[in-house]
Amino acid sequence: MECHATVDETISYAPARRGGCGCDLHHHPGQLAGSRQLLDIPPIALKCIEHQIYKKQFGCGYVTVGEFPAHVATPVQYGPNVEALIACLHARQYLPNARTREFLANVMGLSISTGGIHNILQRIAQKALPIYNAIKEKIGTATCVGTDETGVNINGKNHRAWTW
Repeated sequence: MECHATVDETISYAPARRGGCGCDLHHHPGQLAGSRQLLDIPPIALKCIEHQIYKKQFGCGYVTVGEFPAHVATPVQYGPNVEALIACLHARQYLPNARTREFLANVMGLSISTGGIHNILQRIAQKALPIYNAIKEKIGTATCVGTDETGVNINGKNHRAWTW
């Protein structure tokens, strides 16, 4: 493994006292004698963003109220990054909903039901439907189509799965 050129944090360890006689070394200059790098992931923490609207009353008595952004439609909802992570875990990492729920609870501190995950995946599928249909149409009119055949085990029996 190679050292990174960009370091986010440096922690220095200099001796405070001389070995043997115990003389104070705080005011003596030091020279770098070596370094090691620890690569780690920062703690993953759930971020809660509260959106607040205010109302204001004019001198004439008329009251006007601010509006929530269109993407904040319910009192509590999951944001686009949570939805994207769920889609990635499902479609790219092939995690079942129960394991996705477990991951989100254990790693992110996010309590979500498997039904909630299912609903998010359904919404994402609906958003993707126009591009899916456009790709399907292009494949249907193409003169050449790429394919893949993969072995799959279903109930203990080997089958073939084809994709185009």
